[in-house]
Amino acid sequence: MDKLNPFGALQRSIEALKMVDCNTKEKLAHFGQISETIINIRPGSSAANSPNYYAHISSAVAVLIMFCEETDSSVRMGAEENLSRVVRHCEFTGNIVRIQRDLYHEIKKNGNERSLRT
Repeated sequence: MDKLNPFGALQRSIEALKMVDCNTKEKLAHFGQISETIINIRPGSSAANSPNYYAHISSAVAVLIMFCEETDSSVRMGAEENLSRVVRHCEFTGNIVRIQRDLYHEIKKNGNERSLRT
């Protein structure tokens, strides 16, 4: 994790997943990087108190939900597993309302029901 910008790796992984056509192994590595970055931010730290922290959580959840619709089952399961890790971490740190809001937003979009199974 970058010392000056702990969200740098998170943003790079999110952008790579949105823009680049990655293979399965790369997607799973990016999912792991996303969840590890969020999990490694401890409550009360300067990164957790930054104004962009919740925006980073929301973008990470949105990307992981997007890949829960993937036709490849290993990618879908990897996205679901990492989304569950992020949700459990946010529940532990008291940020579960943010996750609930993001899930509500996904339901409101009325997308594919497969993306909401997690």
